[in-house]
Amino acid sequence: MNTTTPAGDFPVADKAKDFDYPTFYESSITNLLKKYTSNDHILKELKFKRDLGLKKYGENSFQGSLAKSLASLSEKHFLEEIYDAINYCAHILFVRRIKSIDLDPYDDLMLDLLDIIAILDSSKPSSDICNEF
Repeated sequence: MNTTTPAGDFPVADKAKDFDYPTFYESSITNLLKKYTSNDHILKELKFKRDLGLKKYGENSFQGSLAKSLASLSEKHFLEEIYDAINYCAHILFVRRIKSIDLDPYDDLMLDLLDIIAILDSSKPSSDICNEF
């Protein structure tokens, strides 16, 4: 049985013996990403990363079952990764300044990353987002 959600047709339950959730998930994510980019290199890199995650975590991965997908703390993890990216970017800028190397494109990327944090922070309740880590 399917129901229509903002994401489209979505199986209500993933326990049917003939339902392969990881395949369904992969197809859905691939189709979603293709709405945002047609860059084959990016799509291949993202698939590679998803494949690594599924291989590493198996059925415990959020790709492994509908229940795991729904219970995943993806928004929290996403925020953690953005903070990590900001630290990497700061390190790259630091090294480039020491070596007198052009800061492009990292200075613009730093501003973009900080904008992402500001957007996410403004969409959260007024609690301190760092206390969630």
